[in-house]
Amino acid sequence: MAYHKRLMERAKEKYIARVRAFNDREDARKERLLRSSPRLAEIDRRLSALSFRMARAALAGRKADIADIRCEAETLYETQAAILTEIGKDKNLLRPHYLCSVCEDAGIRSDGTPCKCLLSFYTREMLEKYANFLGEASFSAFSFELYPEIVNSLYETSPRISADFVYDQCLDFARGFQPGRSMGIYLHGGCGVGKTFIAASVAREVIEKGYYVHCISAIRMFAVQDRARFGHATEEEKEDLEACFDADLLVLDDLGAEYGSPQNAPFLSRLLNERLALRKSVMVVSGLRPEELTSRYSSQVESRIAGSLSDLLLVGEDLRKADNN
Repeated sequence: MAYHKRLMERAKEKYIARVRAFNDREDARKERLLRSSPRLAEIDRRLSALSFRMARAALAGRKADIADIRCEAETLYETQAAILTEIGKDKNLLRPHYLCSVCEDAGIRSDGTPCKCLLSFYTREMLEKYANFLGEASFSAFSFELYPEIVNSLYETSPRISADFVYDQCLDFARGFQPGRSMGIYLHGGCGVGKTFIAASVAREVIEKGYYVHCISAIRMFAVQDRARFGHATEEEKEDLEACFDADLLVLDDLGAEYGSPQNAPFLSRLLNERLALRKSVMVVSGLRPEELTSRYSSQVESRIAGSLSDLLLVGEDLRKADNN
């Protein structure tokens, strides 16, 4: 699974700071307790000496010595526990404590992958980065009441039926998302029918599962690509462009609203080809009907989207106009 490099580094910094603060509190608590009991202080000194012996034995590869040291340490912990019980304290008070018992505050599990504790910091960084796009969107906040049950003669279905279907399909996609297994969605419909809200709800759900999601508008993506071609892109813009290819899920919003350029179609075709060849998921949001993609971009783009992404149509009136009435 891929990770946003800068956001993961920032998450690690904040995680390490959290662990250090926890350890400082633990050390202060331990110091107060040891000052109050010379017997406990003596055992702690002996345990510290054993930890150095353990490190030397591990570096030298002396497995038998490591086993003996562990047995000796456990005997000292038992003596320590008896003293703590005698003075009315929790018998495990001086054993090592961790914020996360799974990785013992390393942030990395034994298989080398990020632990859930570190991923929680990474998720917060991701949610903060895309806060403007995500807004208040979530599946729980979606309102079916905004979609009337009257059949739209153009589409021979009602906005409510359309919204029900799109909602269910997108919710299933988000909750069942797995990198390399979930291909993607082409969500289209008229202006202001709630497409971006649904896409942001998908993005939030997948981000909260700990996956690498990149949300970008077509307007920004193509503009950044143009600047990058001439070497004018900033580091942040280059990062955004790389994320279009690297993220587990790319949410490309408002495709078709960008300024037309001969370079758009080749870049979009390459992006789709590379992502889909690697089975990296794409969610495209657009006001364009699938059959309009050929004239706007190319037959290759239309073929890629039609052949690889689920076609979802959201029917309805402009909800923003309804809010203003």
